[in-house]
Amino acid sequence: MQKFALQPTVLCLLVTLLTPISTQADITLRGGRIISGTLIDTGTLGLAIKVLPRGEFAVTRCKYEGGVGGIKATFVDGGWIAINTAMEIEDLAYCLKHCLEFNATKLGLKQVPIGNNDDITKHYKSTLSAYIADPAINRAYRRAQTNTLWFYMRHAHLEDQAGTPHHYPLVYVDKFTNGLGLNVNAAYEFSRHKKNEINQQQWIMRQNMQEIKIDTEIAIHMLPTTAYGPNFSLRYAGGSARAIAQLRLQNVQRLMRDNYWRNRYLAILNYAR
Repeated sequence: MQKFALQPTVLCLLVTLLTPISTQADITLRGGRIISGTLIDTGTLGLAIKVLPRGEFAVTRCKYEGGVGGIKATFVDGGWIAINTAMEIEDLAYCLKHCLEFNATKLGLKQVPIGNNDDITKHYKSTLSAYIADPAINRAYRRAQTNTLWFYMRHAHLEDQAGTPHHYPLVYVDKFTNGLGLNVNAAYEFSRHKKNEINQQQWIMRQNMQEIKIDTEIAIHMLPTTAYGPNFSLRYAGGSARAIAQLRLQNVQRLMRDNYWRNRYLAILNYAR
């Protein structure tokens, strides 16, 4: 009897451990600064830098998750923000700093000492202007018909005690306290999230491939037959056969698009730093 009396306790502990993190606790940044609030989750964040006329830039961020259709993208800043203003917003400034300095060699960014915020912003702007002005880079962006640079990072989604959301690069988050009062390493939490996401997306893509195979075979069987098999050069003969085949082939195209975007999401998940 005593063994069974312990089961509700064990069950509660398992539910607590398996529930997605969202706990009111302290989040410790690198350097020791503590933010009192809630760690909502960890994941991948895109930082977009738009090239504007006269050497100006605007930035925004996009949170990526797996979703219906393959990938769910949520813009977290409500629109484009001038880079000078962005440098005054702490978590956004951290994102800019992380992405630009992580890609310092590629961008030609020299190490900037901590100092006057305006001087750092000017240095970022001059570096980006020089990078875009490079003829090879300029031609590549013109061919792609875009004026936006994208960077990807691992991030922690926080909410402070006032309920205001913040998105910090994971590299600047040291640890947080979970609902059990235990200190949890933020990098470990992201690794757990990444593993779960990869397993889930790969399982969905395998199911999609099975359905693609079945629908393709059915569509082939609907083709007019010859002594050598289906005649791929002819249209579907009967109206009902044509309707069924078209529905099957439309579903194949939908599933292929779904898998394409799921692969894109996994690429971002693996590429983000």
